[in-house]
Amino acid sequence: AVVSTQSGHYGRDREIASGSGSQSKPKMSFLGGLRKFFDKEFAAEFLSTLILVLLGDGSVAQYKMLNKSAVEPFLSINIGYACAVTFGCYIAAGVSGAHMNPAVTIALAVVKKFKWNKVPKYITAQMLGGFFGALLVFITYVGKLKGNLVMILGII
Repeated sequence: AVVSTQSGHYGRDREIASGSGSQSKPKMSFLGGLRKFFDKEFAAEFLSTLILVLLGDGSVAQYKMLNKSAVEPFLSINIGYACAVTFGCYIAAGVSGAHMNPAVTIALAVVKKFKWNKVPKYITAQMLGGFFGALLVFITYVGKLKGNLVMILGII
């Protein structure tokens, strides 16, 4: 059998056996597997969830930390979450569908509108995006906490 090379996924070469009609599968390296896992869909879900949490929870933190009035207008929180969802959808809708929530991902997989093999990747991206969004909010407002850091972290 004659063996030729073709450019494979991410520029790696793979050998294709001609004559018998069979193809030899390229061996996936560890880094190749990570590249496949951390693709543009992962990045889109990560960023959209990060933006959702950063702007949404950031608007709540901004209201709680900086609002000194006795009146409690929640308009800033509503606008903050509306912008968070809108910007998250703008980021990820064309790439991954902008699930931004593991419940949405699982629900779509249950009704067979989403492939189950992509569910772990999407949930991982959403969890990491949510964590880093919350971390950015915490870092932004940690100076305003003063003596309440112990209470917020639950170390009491």
